[in-house]
Amino acid sequence: MIAAVRRRARATLAFAEKRTHEVDRAAARQLERLRPVLVRQGRRVRARGAKLWATAKRRARPVGVFVLRAFARGERLLRRLSGVLVRSATRASAAFTPRRAICAVVLASAVCLAVAQFVSFRSVEIGQPGYSGLPVATPPTVGSRTAGETSAYVLVAVAALAAIAEPTTWLYVYCELRFNAVTPFQRRSEAMFTR
Repeated sequence: MIAAVRRRARATLAFAEKRTHEVDRAAARQLERLRPVLVRQGRRVRARGAKLWATAKRRARPVGVFVLRAFARGERLLRRLSGVLVRSATRASAAFTPRRAICAVVLASAVCLAVAQFVSFRSVEIGQPGYSGLPVATPPTVGSRTAGETSAYVLVAVAALAAIAEPTTWLYVYCELRFNAVTPFQRRSEAMFTR
């Protein structure tokens, strides 16, 4: 029984081997017949591709030159602009020192505080949600007061004090702007830090 199975297996393998050889030979014959056609088509495709590439190169060259020149001009402009910005930032940092900035902020805050005392509060209005969809009618106003009335204008004096609160800063800024000199306070503070 085992011998019969082996014979069948050998016969099947021999038949498969013979069949695959036949299929391989038939495929090789077909490829040999098609080879000249494929070579001709490949040459045509290659020739068309070369023509297209040459045409595209001729037409794309001016565009490439334009783009590269635009980049070069843009780079020159950006370098010039960065130089101008660096010079102006250097000048601004020399003119607007941190101490001057602090003085400007203190003065601006004092001015804002003084001006806020003369601005009116929003009025108290009765039934305001009921008038929300009406563009012409407005709710009746009960009363209006300015901020100074509620605080007795005390904050105007606080604003004035804030404006002159740090005399050493104002002295430093004045001496620096007027005489380009160093204040006695600055000499003392520098001497304290250098010990």
